[in-house]
Amino acid sequence: MKKFFFFLFFISLLYSCKKNNFLSWNLIDTPEVINIQLKNNSLLKFEISANFKKTGYDNNAKMGFIVSKMNTNPTIDNCDTLFYLSDNEIGIRSQQINWYTNGDIFCRAFILNKIDTSYTSSLKITWVGGIGNIPIVETLYPSEISFYNAKCGANLISDGGLPITRIGILVSTSNQPTVNNSQFFNEATNANQVLNLFNNLNHNTLYYARGYAENIAGLAYSDSIFSFQTKRYYQIGEQGPAGGVVFYNKLDNTGNWNFMECYPNEISLTMPWSLNNSSLTGLDTELGKGKTNTDLIVNNIGLTGGNYASKYCYQFSYNGYADWFLPSRDELLKMYQNLFLSGLLDFDINGKYWSSSEDGFYTENAWFQKFQNASSNPASEIKSSNLKVRPIRCF
Repeated sequence: MKKFFFFLFFISLLYSCKKNNFLSWNLIDTPEVINIQLKNNSLLKFEISANFKKTGYDNNAKMGFIVSKMNTNPTIDNCDTLFYLSDNEIGIRSQQINWYTNGDIFCRAFILNKIDTSYTSSLKITWVGGIGNIPIVETLYPSEISFYNAKCGANLISDGGLPITRIGILVSTSNQPTVNNSQFFNEATNANQVLNLFNNLNHNTLYYARGYAENIAGLAYSDSIFSFQTKRYYQIGEQGPAGGVVFYNKLDNTGNWNFMECYPNEISLTMPWSLNNSSLTGLDTELGKGKTNTDLIVNNIGLTGGNYASKYCYQFSYNGYADWFLPSRDELLKMYQNLFLSGLLDFDINGKYWSSSEDGFYTENAWFQKFQNASSNPASEIKSSNLKVRPIRCF
């Protein structure tokens, strides 16, 4: 009889310890979760539930749902997304999940405790949207096209009733730009338009611009694809469009030009700077002033009478181009430095070439450049002297 009462006491003590989680290190059991079900399904989200029956007496057990696009029986280790419930209360629990893809996904509920992980069967859920939910986007016409730059953009026409995950513009040398073959792109999220100045394009290159947008229904490209060609950037010594030789270049468009080219051949004629030695106001020595100087001199002296340097260049025509002029002092100096000293073009050794700039101190003189050696500097000569000319043009 004593043995029987002792046995009852031991069973009671063991049950009490288990109930109060004492000696839990050897009392944790296998968890159990069953009956995963779909409660609601819409374009944006769905709701699933499961019966979390027991945690296996583990107060630190974790429970929740896992979702996967590719794995038909996802686990905690190979799922796309894992959703933990905020506590481990047993019973029927549910979770709302935002759709992140189209087509089918596979869901399971789980309970993880110290000794094991329990899963429900896999539940396949199909997104209720379709092709009508794919976004519609248009390409904006490229603008501000320069040597290495162009502004391109895309505009959202329709989001398909879903949040836009990305919208962008592709720039490619392929005539069918995609996200996989484009050298340049700009992308934004949750936007209706994207517009960007692309700064690292190649000069003198044909590009194609195309807009795209994406939501969970899919990736859509614009039907419109616009082509544009970046401007050619001429290097020093290259032949210019008029057949001259480029001796100066710049990226900015100040004065509406970027390059200067000089007539490639030597002119045997020599002539005075003007028909008299009188002073003219408004003449300048700087780069970009040769055209203005030439026009001012011709307007003051006229085109009748004898030949003179500015008149000759003003009336000069070559390869169908008639916008030549007499270079300013600094333009003539660049021609001397970048062509003559670099051996890129022949000039008359020891020849003196007129500029269109007047000597501001000795106004009866004008500046010239002697093409002789590396130490030659601009100097001035009386305007009635017969010197050489070399027409230039800017573009």
